[in-house]
Amino acid sequence: MEKLNMKTSNESRVEQFMNALGKTSFKLLGERSDRIGVHSFIILKNSNEIIPENQIYINFTNNVKDWFELLQNNLNEIKNSQSVEQKYVWLIANDYHSGILGFTNCLRKEPNGLKIRCIYNGQRNCSIDIESEFFKNIVKLNLQINAIGPDGSFGSYKHFSLPDEDNELVPVEHCFLNAQTRGDLSSLGWFEAQHKHWPINRKPEEFFFTVYYSALNFRDIMLATGKLPPDALPLEISLDDCLLGIEFAGRDENGNRVMGMKQSKSLATTLVYDDASCLTWPIPDKWTMEEAVTIPVAYGTAYYALLIRGNLREKETVLIHSGSGSVGQAAITICLSYNCHLYITVGSEEKRKFLMEKFPQLKPNQFASSRDTAFEKMILQDTNGKGVDIVLNSLADDKLFASINCLAPYGRFLEIGKFDLSQNSKLNLSQIMKNKTFHGILLDNMIHVYDCTPMNILRQRGKIRDLIYEGMENGVIQPLNRTIFTVDECEKAFRYMTTGKHMGKILIKIREEEIAGNSDFAEIMARNDSLRIPALPRTVFHSDKSYIITGGLGGFGLELMNWMIEREARHFVLTSRNGVKNLYQKWRIDHFTEMGVKIEIFIDDATADDGVDRLIDTAQKLAPLDGIFHLAMVIKDGLFDNQTIDSFEDVIKPKANIFLQLDKLTRQRSICLNYFVAFSSVSCGVGNPGQSNYGLGNSVIERVCDQRRLDGLHGLAIQWGPIGDVGYIIDNFRGNDIVICGTVPQRIPSCLNVLDRLLQNPFAVCSSLIWSDKKFGLHCGKTSLIKTVAHILGVKDYEKLEPNVTLGELGMDSLMTVEVKQVIERDYDVVFSLQDLRKLTVAQIIEIGQGKAKELLTANDGENKTNEKQSMDEKLAPNQPIVYLNDIINGDPILFFPPLDSTFDSMLHIAQKLNRPVIGLNWSHELKDFKSINDTATYFIRMLETQLPNLDRYDVVAYSFGGVVALEMGLQLQQKKSDRLQRYNQLILLDSSPRQFKIYTDVIAKKYSIENNKITDTAYVDSMLMYLRGKVTMDNTKIRETLLNMNDNQQRIKFLANIIRQTQNMDIKDETLDYLMQTHYNKLFMVNQYDCPTKQFEGDIILIRASNVLLKSDYNAKNIRDDYCLDDLITGKCHLHILDGDHETFITNNHEQLIQLIRNYV
Repeated sequence: MEKLNMKTSNESRVEQFMNALGKTSFKLLGERSDRIGVHSFIILKNSNEIIPENQIYINFTNNVKDWFELLQNNLNEIKNSQSVEQKYVWLIANDYHSGILGFTNCLRKEPNGLKIRCIYNGQRNCSIDIESEFFKNIVKLNLQINAIGPDGSFGSYKHFSLPDEDNELVPVEHCFLNAQTRGDLSSLGWFEAQHKHWPINRKPEEFFFTVYYSALNFRDIMLATGKLPPDALPLEISLDDCLLGIEFAGRDENGNRVMGMKQSKSLATTLVYDDASCLTWPIPDKWTMEEAVTIPVAYGTAYYALLIRGNLREKETVLIHSGSGSVGQAAITICLSYNCHLYITVGSEEKRKFLMEKFPQLKPNQFASSRDTAFEKMILQDTNGKGVDIVLNSLADDKLFASINCLAPYGRFLEIGKFDLSQNSKLNLSQIMKNKTFHGILLDNMIHVYDCTPMNILRQRGKIRDLIYEGMENGVIQPLNRTIFTVDECEKAFRYMTTGKHMGKILIKIREEEIAGNSDFAEIMARNDSLRIPALPRTVFHSDKSYIITGGLGGFGLELMNWMIEREARHFVLTSRNGVKNLYQKWRIDHFTEMGVKIEIFIDDATADDGVDRLIDTAQKLAPLDGIFHLAMVIKDGLFDNQTIDSFEDVIKPKANIFLQLDKLTRQRSICLNYFVAFSSVSCGVGNPGQSNYGLGNSVIERVCDQRRLDGLHGLAIQWGPIGDVGYIIDNFRGNDIVICGTVPQRIPSCLNVLDRLLQNPFAVCSSLIWSDKKFGLHCGKTSLIKTVAHILGVKDYEKLEPNVTLGELGMDSLMTVEVKQVIERDYDVVFSLQDLRKLTVAQIIEIGQGKAKELLTANDGENKTNEKQSMDEKLAPNQPIVYLNDIINGDPILFFPPLDSTFDSMLHIAQKLNRPVIGLNWSHELKDFKSINDTATYFIRMLETQLPNLDRYDVVAYSFGGVVALEMGLQLQQKKSDRLQRYNQLILLDSSPRQFKIYTDVIAKKYSIENNKITDTAYVDSMLMYLRGKVTMDNTKIRETLLNMNDNQQRIKFLANIIRQTQNMDIKDETLDYLMQTHYNKLFMVNQYDCPTKQFEGDIILIRASNVLLKSDYNAKNIRDDYCLDDLITGKCHLHILDGDHETFITNNHEQLIQLIRNYV
């Protein structure tokens, strides 16, 4: 291309470029100029000239019969042609509702699909003239996807990223503060509230409240930073979408000044509450709202802990930790009113001085540091070893145990720190022997009550209310000191509280209080009334209107309806070809109905001429129609060459035809819809082989939404990727980890969050999917990692940081560490321990941000060894209840039950050779203390119902000890007749039967000590010897004597670990070995005690056994048959196969024969 003269004007340079372009083989596709004079061109180089007259043209319509056979024949001709001519099949659509784009995207992914081109004409009442120069120029460009817009402009379709959510904020009156990403304080933002339509959707007994001040509490910090998981809170609270904010002060709808507590969403501009969901008090005239908001949680917690649970009495001794905090100050005030003697810990000298000034009664010798355990020695010395009557604790780790040691006999330990409670920290239960009592103090349980709330909780709730009233009247309760932040400084307030430097309360000022009589009263009132905060808009439906969900009884449909009910919708019409067909659907519908939701199930054929008309009538009779959500679909995948007209129409009718009719009829009947939504598929947007029919149908509904937006109506089509948790993918494939076309299933909570956001945007077609490989756009639009980490640490000039300084040296505390850990795990898919995070340098953080985290981990050999050790421990003592043993995803699964050692080592080769999914049932930590086969089988049934809820047809292969468990589980399933988990299809036992193991363990019981369900020292040693037998060559008698002479099992475990390390080159944790010994003994005991009922198991059993039995002499003496007496237990037939070898080698020496036998049956 000729060189341009850069000294001329911009306009002249453009002309030069165009002239130069005309002398080349490049073609101009598009151009654009911006405000600063930059002119951009899109050019294409065509290496081969396309002759329009030699191409194949097919008129494409939504009526498949018009073109289907013609297209199939043309593609076959091209496939068989030997010509080198540049000939393509051009599909031309003149219908603005055409599904040509999705069809072409999918067809081009199939064999010979690259010979397909398409032209979509989106103009109304204007067909393309194939003889025109305009048309021929399009063909000469030889672009795959060509589109002519409604205004006649030429282009194509492309995916663009939506703008950041910050760009979508709108000023709203009703909103609350929440973290978009748990653990990331920088994601704190304002969200539009559920009551955005107030007073529409108002329920009986609901009150409206205008918030002036909200207070931060430690619970808010722990939740926002991710250190406290939501499930650490009461179940009813933990399921809320926002958990922040429990304390507020402001005015009710009558103008009265009120302070109170609500279970969540009190960091807000306004609230809606009822008496059951809130604890409120009128604000005394002597206090401002700023002062009043410091009272409810601090004094409510202190009164509840000390008086209601701790039964505080006059002149008792009390240890109060973190005394300068809000609860600490309230507790000091209450205890002093009871003339108690106090010991107080604080975090700094400044805080000690502050408390001594606030409470002159306190002396220096009553204070200690909360940073170490020195307070234990001080208190025990001061009380002559007796300790204190009450401990109000908020400390963790070693300081927690030191606090327990400070408690006197008959003392009360009041734990208000949620972290240790949520982490299930272990206490020394021997303390209970000294008549010490332990109380977990969770004020959250007192705030919101339900119909099922026990009477004692209701009484305690009422007592809290009364005590605060009483405290305000007698002057015990006094406002606490406070630090105030504005609504624009919320993140700053949270970060300040994480430092622990504050004393008293941290407040968020929402509005300024109007003081009657002040000169600025009218000005402040006007400012408060007009307050609007930029917030992320939120979808809320109308409770007095109806909504149609086509395909509403499917997995996604039921989840969508549940979400809409949470957003106030109360009237639904669900379409389903078969109606309610399983108990899960019935349960969900019954549950919604009990909540007062009105639901109509429409089972008529909506694809019929008058079907949609009747569907709309059904909704209108229920309530005025406000929205339509189109989820109906039929899947009939197959390459286009193998498809038929019928298979196309079966897919297109429920997807496209119904939606076209819904659009047409709601327009004709002048029904104003706020929501007209279709669930499309990303296979339409990017193409997926075998789904050309589905792509066509989805493309039609997308064009409908395009047209509605142009006409000023609502229309939204969402191209979903694979959906997780429920629906077609989960029902027909393995689960949420499957990879489909480079994407993984998007979990339902994520889908609903995306739906909420997309319902607020102006676009007609949007896409939502999750790439399986993080490199696909992971860091697109993200702030650099070092900048994010510096922001968390409060470092402003991060560019000036020394590369070798560590995060620990920069002052990263525990809460900051958790936040940084979650950012790195979420955005960079790398896991570090908290200790290792503190050791990371600035340079290493930059490397991680540049995508070099894997190299960083690989360079750390010590870390790799630790990971290997952890994987070995996980293998021997797994935490997960199931494990996938092969990579097959299609077909009914086969469940494997492991042998006595709980590993699948001997079965893994078999699993990997089977052509169906194989799932292993682990002997996980939850089973450590199980002592019976019956309880174990019940556990596995319950586990499968939760872990694999869609398990329908499946077979079982069980080896050794696992066979006894599998047999009992089968018996329980037959007796239970579970609706969620059906009975086995085939049960294959590998060298296993209850009778066989009964004889074996009888002999073991004589030789070793397994007579009772309590494991003694002798039994523990014998369990060790049995575990080592066959693994290590040793003198059993000598080893047994050595082990019995040791003081405790801890010494024995270390001895055993050393033997295994020397003989098998394995390094295993002591806890893992202890787990193995306990469970090995328990398994032998439970199988020895198990009594399997005769002739109860319905059906056949396949037994594949070893030619050499476990204990031949005992078998002969007890007249054990070749089928191990299984025929006595079953109503059907025992199919017996005997392979050469013993209990172990019959598998290892006969892999291929064993695999073939299993394949024959499953």
